Amino acid sequence: MSKAFIQYNDDATNLWDVEPGRARASLIELIDRVIDAVPIDVYSVECALPDLCEHNTRVGEQFGERFGYDEKLNRRLRGIKALREEGADHLSVYIERLHQRNIRCVAEVRMSDTHYTRLDPGEPVCAMFDIEHPQWVIRRDDGVAEVALDYSYPEVRAHRLAIMTELAEQYDVDGLELNFNRWAKHFDRREARAKAPVMTDFVGEIHAMLARAAKRRGRDRLMLGARVLSTLEECLDAGCDPRVWVEKGWLDYLIVAEYNCTWPGTRVDEFAPFCRGRCKLLAQMGDGNGGVWKGRPAITGRGEAMHAGFGACYAGMLLTPAEARGAAHNFYTWGANGISFWNICCTIGTRGKQTGQAHRRRMFAWMNEVVDPEKVRRGSRCYHYLPLYKGMDVRPGNYAVRRALCSPNGAFKGTVLEFTDAMRGVRQVFPFRMADGRQGEALRGELRWRVLHCPGCNPFTVDINGVTMPAAQLRMEPDEANVDLGARWLSLDLTQCPPLRGDNELGLTWIGPIAKSVAYVEELEVMVE
Repeated sequence: MSKAFIQYNDDATNLWDVEPGRARASLIELIDRVIDAVPIDVYSVECALPDLCEHNTRVGEQFGERFGYDEKLNRRLRGIKALREEGADHLSVYIERLHQRNIRCVAEVRMSDTHYTRLDPGEPVCAMFDIEHPQWVIRRDDGVAEVALDYSYPEVRAHRLAIMTELAEQYDVDGLELNFNRWAKHFDRREARAKAPVMTDFVGEIHAMLARAAKRRGRDRLMLGARVLSTLEECLDAGCDPRVWVEKGWLDYLIVAEYNCTWPGTRVDEFAPFCRGRCKLLAQMGDGNGGVWKGRPAITGRGEAMHAGFGACYAGMLLTPAEARGAAHNFYTWGANGISFWNICCTIGTRGKQTGQAHRRRMFAWMNEVVDPEKVRRGSRCYHYLPLYKGMDVRPGNYAVRRALCSPNGAFKGTVLEFTDAMRGVRQVFPFRMADGRQGEALRGELRWRVLHCPGCNPFTVDINGVTMPAAQLRMEPDEANVDLGARWLSLDLTQCPPLRGDNELGLTWIGPIAKSVAYVEELEVMVE
């Protein structure tokens, strides 16, 4: 077992690579590819979306069944069909193999997945239960498609509880994981905070059901985990109150989750006080760290840590070991007991988003760096802050919230400072959280930020946490990949910086000439040796 508590999420994309004729054997090979490489305590397997089920079910709707397993509609169907022909389903194979390796296996239920924009029988990821009950759909007036069901209705809760009960009673799972992060549409958002007690009661029902199922199966306890949004405010805006769930003793682990990307500023400290002594607190980490923006500036010099399919942009940035250590150091420092690996499964086979042995070798390398807090502290660390949700307001997708620079769940992540004529002489702040230096200790390394549409001279008065830095200590060099954007990197030697404090501010006051194109800063990284 790893020193930290490590959870791994598998969203059933291994079904893409299941081979007809050797379905079980090929799925076991894919499972082993992960568990041979990384120490895992709990492995969660996606099973319900929540009304459409990928496991064999008599209560929910079997994924793809109404299409006669037409493989052209969804690439998972071939794997589901191949396993059924061998008398199995993916969950039973996972349970058998993981238990052989002494790894706990929980069934994941996505509480409001909406990978579709219409209630249409032709949509393979839309359940007939949803289509047949439009009276229970959350009504929207903000342009977001009306497809998610409202937990206000007892019929919705009863149907989904029946699916969870079947998983807990008919399979040898070690528990359930409730995924509230995908896509956080549980109630009308205007009423969600007031209706949080409805969801709390429902989580209590699930906990009680697991206790009954454990008794029937001769188990002391079946685990209950929850994946929630990255701040308490986001959670409440979605009608979720994880503090109450934890304080009532219902959860074995709570995952604080950013949307797909690893975000070093994730505020695990909001959750740590009420989790301490009650349940494990995990921070979610995915392989991406640049967000969703696919435009300029161009990103270069990262070697294998770029997504071949996305190109040289923020969206193509993948984690380096130093970036992973930086984020994990923050998580452990501010109260996390472990890490939850997210969306790694999409790249394990040959039909995923980014494949190949070199990619997996790089990915497994950073994963193994963060499973041990001592290993995190021994290596160099990079705290890299980017505008994760730049362009999210125009990005296609049926999200709970659609606002510029905000996550699909409504949280602002990523600073963009613009230096217009009106802002000349006004101090603007780029916040950055880093565990290194928080007690004022001396550091070695570099703090740097990129300025787009920057004049040739130093345009700033710069301060760190209010302490002005001498202009002579500021270095500036052109960004050769973005010369046409007037891009320059400005940097400071950490040995010359004033003491840091954990939650820090880079203060920038524009004193230079104003160019025709607005200058802006949206990326900052701190490299600690």
